[in-house]
Amino acid sequence: MKVNTNILMDILAPFEPKIHNEKCLNKYFEKVEILTDASDVDDATILFCVDRIGLSSPEMITAKHIISIGTLEGLIDTKTTDLFIELSDEFPLLSVFKAVNEYFFQFERWKQLVMMRILKKDNIRSLLNVASQLLKNPIALFDNQLALIAKAGTFEGSIEGTIWEGVIRDNYASFDFYSPDEQQEISKKTFDENKPMIYHTTMDIDHTYVTSQLKIDNKAFGALGLVDINCEITEGQLDIIQYINNFLKLYFRNNEEARLIFDNETTFLTKLLDGVQVSHDLMKLHFKNMNWKETDPFQLFAIRANVAFDIPIRAIPYIKHIKNVFKNALVVHYKETIVVLCRVNDYDVKSEKFKKSFEGMLNQFSLYAGLSSPFTGISHLDAYFVQCAFASQLLVDGDNGVILQYDNCVREHIIKVLTDVHDLRSYCHPEIYELWAKNDDSMRELIRCMHLYLHNGRNLNYTAQMLFIHRNTLLYRINKIAKLLSLDFNHLTDEEIRYILLSCMFVENL
Repeated sequence: MKVNTNILMDILAPFEPKIHNEKCLNKYFEKVEILTDASDVDDATILFCVDRIGLSSPEMITAKHIISIGTLEGLIDTKTTDLFIELSDEFPLLSVFKAVNEYFFQFERWKQLVMMRILKKDNIRSLLNVASQLLKNPIALFDNQLALIAKAGTFEGSIEGTIWEGVIRDNYASFDFYSPDEQQEISKKTFDENKPMIYHTTMDIDHTYVTSQLKIDNKAFGALGLVDINCEITEGQLDIIQYINNFLKLYFRNNEEARLIFDNETTFLTKLLDGVQVSHDLMKLHFKNMNWKETDPFQLFAIRANVAFDIPIRAIPYIKHIKNVFKNALVVHYKETIVVLCRVNDYDVKSEKFKKSFEGMLNQFSLYAGLSSPFTGISHLDAYFVQCAFASQLLVDGDNGVILQYDNCVREHIIKVLTDVHDLRSYCHPEIYELWAKNDDSMRELIRCMHLYLHNGRNLNYTAQMLFIHRNTLLYRINKIAKLLSLDFNHLTDEEIRYILLSCMFVENL
């Protein structure tokens, strides 16, 4: 890491700098010297000069990087010069040189201090306090749910009306602070770009905002945020923020414990949802934090909206409201959904009190929740996510209601999975399919009666009651379909019954 051109311009700002060469972009420097005949003009050095002071001969100056006090008109070889900055001649050379040189020393010392914090695996607050020393405005570090992890710096102006006001009060950055259009813009740019982003919001027209997404292995891991409370945010300050972002990535890559503490939900729960085997010790740590037992029964919710939560930041506005309902649960963004893992005993989905609270929130924000079957142990969480994700997608696709339990849509799931592989006719008993394909209502009614009769364990009375017909009517229909299929329902094997039941289910969904 070296001082780049943007940071250099911030150092020189009090001396009224003017750049006379566009080739200076993306330059990086390690040291400064006063121009003499013997000056080392390597690519990482900036040379200071005042007219011909320090030069014993009148040759043209050929150094690559020059800062001059006053004009050097006619003395600069523009073909060899990459950076030429002119300062007002009212500033003494030595005072300017001293200011720049001291900053270079401060910059190098800053890097060393931050690296020491990383190597010592200091806590994140200590690291951010040191890393923010070159910033002019306070900075905050948030997790993926916009919960405040750490902040550093002091305010020299009022935070009233800024997003900082809510952060200081709630330890949480409300995404409701931005309009839907602003949310969409921020979401797209911060995820696509690997550099800090400047933006503005109609909620606070007096300030400029900056966010820098922290990504590790191309996955969102959190974000840095600043507001120009103390002074304006320059290009040089944006580069310092990027340096801090890189420091944090290095810190978390080399500190697994810090990663788990910083982002326990998205690290621990996402691993389980991905089907990764998590160590028993890690499982015990998180169960202890949640006051859970490994033998507790659990349930998993997958919550969707009409618009996919394709990147984490789009889910953030809703996660806070969901956490208000599920206060003792793990809540994360995962694969276009918001996933909630909770104990069955903590949230009785059948109770009127919970249904009123949960359904009210879902209706308010146009959300849909799929619920897995209850299960014990969370080492195979990926399987139960398949259940609740399917149920929630059914609701988005037009099913009635805002909550659907997987137990009530198993049939639809089986049909969907099999249809994606082969035509349903591939799985059907040929004669049952042929009868159904005649499109004769009476034939189809016979198949439906047979389906329910076998499903109910060949109980005539119970099946007749379910169909609201007389027992003798049902018996007549069963005998008729048995004759058409050349079957004796009293002497079927278990495999034959399963085949007929599945065939009935498939033809009824053709």
